[in-house]
Amino acid sequence: IRCFDIEYSADWSATSIWEHKEEYTEYEPKTVYIDYYGKEHKSPGFDKFHNGTHIGTTTIASSGTRPFKAQQKMVPITKHKTVIDNIEQTYGSIGIERAYEPIITYNDDSEKGLCDWILGSAIGGKPVQSQPTLMHGCEIKPLIYSDEHACDIAMSNVSTLATSQCRREVPGDRYTDLSVYNLDTTYNMEIILISVYHIEYEHEGQKYECFTSGSKSSTYFYNTMPEDDNIKNENEAQKEKVRNQKSRKWKWFFLVYLLMPFAVFFFFMYSIAIYSAIPVLATIILEIILLVKYSRIKKELKESLAVNENYLTILRNKRFGVAVIMRNSDLSEEDRRTAVYNIIGK
Repeated sequence: IRCFDIEYSADWSATSIWEHKEEYTEYEPKTVYIDYYGKEHKSPGFDKFHNGTHIGTTTIASSGTRPFKAQQKMVPITKHKTVIDNIEQTYGSIGIERAYEPIITYNDDSEKGLCDWILGSAIGGKPVQSQPTLMHGCEIKPLIYSDEHACDIAMSNVSTLATSQCRREVPGDRYTDLSVYNLDTTYNMEIILISVYHIEYEHEGQKYECFTSGSKSSTYFYNTMPEDDNIKNENEAQKEKVRNQKSRKWKWFFLVYLLMPFAVFFFFMYSIAIYSAIPVLATIILEIILLVKYSRIKKELKESLAVNENYLTILRNKRFGVAVIMRNSDLSEEDRRTAVYNIIGK
């Protein structure tokens, strides 16, 4: 890997804008509906009369009802506008900054994933002076492309970094026309050897490969890996369970939030008509019961989604844990059984 230790500085210019928000009020016409007693309503309705006496309001026209009176009124609406306080051309610079850019060049896109993994996950600790004994039995991968090509990549990264830093320096609430110039760089390049183990193995007649870091533990890279049929079937069953729970959730959502409110309203009007609260109370109690049930369904779905997100990883880790226990010759048969049960029972 070519590693560039870069010092850089840059100047910038931009148009800075200072502004603030202001509230203002506009008046818009709105239709309201006035009942028998002069009370405003947002939607049309009817006054109910019985033997010439006003007995209430309703939204259903029938014998003995009279529609509310429609009336226009002007209502205040609060809005906001942006007011510019000042526009000014501003200038500045970033002083001597430092960046460390490890660069791996690769032949084609098939190698990009491996190279990105090495840069992001496989590098650990500080480099030491190379010794022949450290490289015994290792295959040294040759550098690809020239130093100049790698340097161009590193300088492009630094240019992007410098632009980002300049953006943070610009004063004002916002800015336009940012220009970064006079980017000055000095650098030192070192070639660093990164230890990576290349593992090749075969499963059911098909060859696979993976890589693991020689300087950091528990970090692996692979393009493809074998999948156990039992694990695959378990994973598919878990996904099917989630699909069924989602379908069930939406059915209950339709029932609880669409059909039942309509039923509550219908029985409310029916209760008014028969002067009895029993139908609407029964409907409200039913709605509460359905809401509790719907909440349980949502909770079950949330738990299943959480499990399904890392389902394959969880299964593989359990199998690995079982294998470690079975290889441990210091455990008695009973201890092994208990330890395995503790893993697969979770």
